Amino acid sequence: GVFLLLPKPRPSTHWRLNSVHVHAILVWIVELLRFPLWLSVFLWALGSQVPWFLANPQVLLWPVWMPLISSGALSSSWCFVICVTAAPEDRRRSANLLMSFSVYAGFFLGIVTARVTA
Repeated sequence: GVFLLLPKPRPSTHWRLNSVHVHAILVWIVELLRFPLWLSVFLWALGSQVPWFLANPQVLLWPVWMPLISSGALSSSWCFVICVTAAPEDRRRSANLLMSFSVYAGFFLGIVTARVTA
């Protein structure tokens, strides 16, 4: 809900709430907040006892997995908007294609990592 209150990013050299620079920093903050959840799930999948709270399926699903997945979808979409907004008009199509490739490459690496660690 709070992200709907942010103004649409605009190409700008000024550090305002609607600049692509500020939006890029905000998406990095979201990713930094996601990292402990991702690391906990990864360690748990490897059989580590460190994230002991994930042994409860309700904790794994609701306060960990759902926010991890939904914030990942949010940050992915947000990165697309930032990238296409920041790209010059004549390069927006290729920027969008590169962003699509990077997202699917990330999916592929995740699947490979899951397969290797399984």
